Amino acid sequence: MWLGARWLLALDQANLGFIVIPAAYPRPPIVEAVVELRVSGGTAWSDAEAKLLDVFKPGYPGPKRQVNALQVQTKWRDESIETTSRRNFLKWLLPDAAGRQFVGVGPSVHSLHVLAPYPGWGKFRPAFDATFKTFCSIMRPAAVTHVGVRYIDQIILPQEGRLDDFFRATPPKLPSQPSGVTAFQVTIESQDPDARTTSLLTLASGPPTAEGQRVVIYDLNLTRELPEPLGLDGWSQSVDELHARQRAIFEDSITDRTRELFL
Repeated sequence: MWLGARWLLALDQANLGFIVIPAAYPRPPIVEAVVELRVSGGTAWSDAEAKLLDVFKPGYPGPKRQVNALQVQTKWRDESIETTSRRNFLKWLLPDAAGRQFVGVGPSVHSLHVLAPYPGWGKFRPAFDATFKTFCSIMRPAAVTHVGVRYIDQIILPQEGRLDDFFRATPPKLPSQPSGVTAFQVTIESQDPDARTTSLLTLASGPPTAEGQRVVIYDLNLTRELPEPLGLDGWSQSVDELHARQRAIFEDSITDRTRELFL
């Protein structure tokens, strides 16, 4: 529920009450945000690749970077296991002059990435709409088949305090374990009953800062496979829904003590 333009009223699942949170944190921990669409049909990649690189070059003149998808296959042979891997081209990443924003273009994928400082959804979303429009002008896809929204945060914690003082999504420490948690990594994958939306949440400890403060990487990737491909004007609601879901999961994952770090 919105409380004006600057505050949100959110349900506190742990205490079954409501909490008031900022619509946008003054010091968000976001180090990278991504919106991605996958498409079907349209111009062959061999005909569109050079044109796409040219049309984006004025706004994204930096050297392009190749992103590959790694495919791993494992087979049982008698009493041994045989594993093979193959790298398949996924997309090019094209950086802007400042190296803070990247456009991704590939045979069936378009993405926009922004690095810290995060400009806010009000600027990020229109920027994605503009780059996708340019992508479509060359690729001319027939439909959108997959929607993704991903946020990667770097949360710097004070030296004092337990992890569960800051996070609700970490596994509990066993009573027999030593009291000080020095490193951890946990990945939680969940899916809606209709199997359309998948949440992949990874929490991991990072190298401490020079001042000895603890660092936690919070990586939340939400994807939605569309059972019936949407037209080029029908994907917008899914992106907004995934973005709202991302914020809800994030707020459910943290405590008020963590929120204080972003104010």
